[in-house]
Amino acid sequence: MKRLSLSVAVCVFVFVANAQNVGVGTAAPAAKLHVQKGASNGSVLSTSTIAAESNSTNWIHLLNPEANDAGIISGTNKTNLRSGIVFDADSAIRFRAGGNFARMYIGSAGNVGINTTAPAPSAALQVNSTTKGFLMPRMTTAQRKAIVDPEPGLLVFDMDKACLFLWDGVYWNPMVSTSVNNIPPIERHSSDGATGDYFGGSVSISGDFAIVGAYDDNVNGRPNQGSAYIFVRSGGTWVEKQKLLATDGEANDNFGRSVFISGDIAIVGASSDDVNGNIDQGSAYIFIRSGTTWTQQQKLVATSGTAYDYFGNSVGLSGNYAIVGASNDFVNGTSARGSAYIFYRSGNTWTQQQKLLASDGTSGDWFGESVSISGDYAIMGAPGGGNIGQGAAYIFNRSGSIWTQQQKLVSSTGLNGDRFGKSVSIWGDYIIIGAPGHNLERGVAHIYVQSGITWIQQQKIQPSSLEGSEFFGFSVCISGDNVVIHAEGDVVGGISGKSLAYIFQRNGTSWNKLRLVTNEPHNPTSQIERLVGISGFNIIIGISYPDRDKVVFLNFE
Repeated sequence: MKRLSLSVAVCVFVFVANAQNVGVGTAAPAAKLHVQKGASNGSVLSTSTIAAESNSTNWIHLLNPEANDAGIISGTNKTNLRSGIVFDADSAIRFRAGGNFARMYIGSAGNVGINTTAPAPSAALQVNSTTKGFLMPRMTTAQRKAIVDPEPGLLVFDMDKACLFLWDGVYWNPMVSTSVNNIPPIERHSSDGATGDYFGGSVSISGDFAIVGAYDDNVNGRPNQGSAYIFVRSGGTWVEKQKLLATDGEANDNFGRSVFISGDIAIVGASSDDVNGNIDQGSAYIFIRSGTTWTQQQKLVATSGTAYDYFGNSVGLSGNYAIVGASNDFVNGTSARGSAYIFYRSGNTWTQQQKLLASDGTSGDWFGESVSISGDYAIMGAPGGGNIGQGAAYIFNRSGSIWTQQQKLVSSTGLNGDRFGKSVSIWGDYIIIGAPGHNLERGVAHIYVQSGITWIQQQKIQPSSLEGSEFFGFSVCISGDNVVIHAEGDVVGGISGKSLAYIFQRNGTSWNKLRLVTNEPHNPTSQIERLVGISGFNIIIGISYPDRDKVVFLNFE
């Protein structure tokens, strides 16, 4: 059989040609399936002329849903249509969902409407909604910078910096400010915070994890027991993940007075913990991460601890080593001479390896007020040492299991009350030491670099503006070629107390200011603590007011 035709009256309804083309309403099909409209401008297609039925409740229809239109529509039966695509007589395309033709519209001029059939003529894309927002491509800073041949006008959301960036053909420009150095930090509060918690009184950051102390947090009715919070960077933003508490916490422990995090390990100091009846002897707690959960692994106490040592007022981690400061330790009858303790991890157990003392320590040195450790080197600040609080810092080096004092550092331009050593941080061959009391409490920071077995001062850093009391160097931290330095009372744009921290970056042997991180001004008469931490290109700043606590995160890559 060469061909088959079915007809009603004089109208050819179905025709199968020699070439096996099928015609509906035509005896000369030009394609495998050719559907031709009927006479008198009618159509061979009615609501269900051609329908594919998958079961009794699901249909796909080829039809004329409205006058002079055509489309492909699905439905639950032959007449109850729900979604599909309609080709309008005015050369537009409409997408139907849930019985509504306005889900998406492509006009004849190429303009597109979402939830509207009348996009503005001047808009290439118009999105209408009262319950949803517009979500553009999201990526990290590294992914944004890796885009190949970006077109001018390309817009993306940078998850690391939490803002939009526009490519202008030459540079990526943040959409929230005039330059990348003015991008504001991301602000976070504790989920259950209360007035007087001092959330942000200690901070530390490591990769995608951060820890924040709240050392005056009232826990289950126990005042000032203290707590710490783990934050995780997820999808480019920082979210609170877990609240840490000491398993044996009591009132006035001040758990969270100091914190430090390194990879999957965190340490929290509780400097006012009463140990074996010794008031304020102090302790520190090790937490380990497994998956998404942090669990207390061990409580650390000094084997020779006594009352009022304040063991745990400073802490640090590096690999299998932990360091804990006890700045008020009475040594050989000398009050507040201070000490520091090294702990070593073997398997799941931390054991005290050595107690460190300054070779020339005296009363009121506060040795161990600040501590930091990196590899085989540790540094302890003694801000009360020298002539009436000029201050000093001590470097210890490990050989095997023995730590030996290698060098004492003092400022070559030091003055009484400088408090050199109030803050210290070590990273590889570099050390930064803060002296917040220098020059009438304007403050300064010192960078040292290792040369052989000697540490030499490379640069003295201070802000360009010296207006008012800044306490520049109250808190410092170093990571790679970047340092972050706390500055409390700097005057910015004529407003006192607006600054948070300075970021400096090393170029060869010179450290240059990268940017000043600013925030809303605070009441200069209120007590405030500001602590800083850095990991790579990410910093954390803790801001503790008596009535308003927070931390801020900033990516400055």
